[in-house]
Amino acid sequence: MDRKRFIASLTKRFSLRLHMTLILLATSMAGVLTSKWMLAIGLHNVAFRYPVSVFFAYLVFFLAIKVWLWIMTGSPASSSNNTGYNLLGSNDFPLSFDGSAEPAFVGGGGKFDGGGASGDFGDNLVVVDSGVGSALGGVGDAVGDVVGAAVKDRGGLVLVIVLGLLAFLLCCVLGAGIFLVWEAPAVLAEAAFNAVLAASLVRSTKRMNEPDWVGSVFKATWMPFAIVFSMALVAGSAMHHYLPKAIRVMDVIHKVR
Repeated sequence: MDRKRFIASLTKRFSLRLHMTLILLATSMAGVLTSKWMLAIGLHNVAFRYPVSVFFAYLVFFLAIKVWLWIMTGSPASSSNNTGYNLLGSNDFPLSFDGSAEPAFVGGGGKFDGGGASGDFGDNLVVVDSGVGSALGGVGDAVGDVVGAAVKDRGGLVLVIVLGLLAFLLCCVLGAGIFLVWEAPAVLAEAAFNAVLAASLVRSTKRMNEPDWVGSVFKATWMPFAIVFSMALVAGSAMHHYLPKAIRVMDVIHKVR
């Protein structure tokens, strides 16, 4: 299969960064709903709840990628001639095997040609930066108030530590999201290539469970999710240790007031 041609055609035809944004929205929603569900059943320990929510969200991320691949390349339930809702289309991406192609993930979304890696992402970054500033503004003000109180009250120092860790956790989440959106042309195009290659080599089963696309996605995304998971564990542990009665972030912010 002509890997470079496939990836270039895919990034020209589809807005992969938009696709990744939707995938990450589903991932974030899954994490939030998981945390709320555990809270509803009485699991108030944030040292446990936050890391588990991040871990479950990562599983949903792979599930969302799999659904995306089904939509793009045709699900296992599609007909034997691989038609149906296959958005890629065999005419647009002809398969030709020379025995030398070996899929390998190459990071850097901007390195791929085509619309998926176009320069208009800079405009989106302006919007993201504005949203990040608004989201962090309230936390920054709260931290500033607590820093002043910490000079007079030792208990204020505890709030500074906890709020600082929670703010850093938020920064890690937003940073991971921006990184994955930027790398979307690389991550999604490589996953689609590996999935189509696997389906072409195993036409009798037409399953999307081969480890190729999973491995490429995991290799590209494990680091940002590991950072978020680690910070969720650290921030949740600190919050549970110093403020055991606080079960939500808003409970910590209310203590400042």
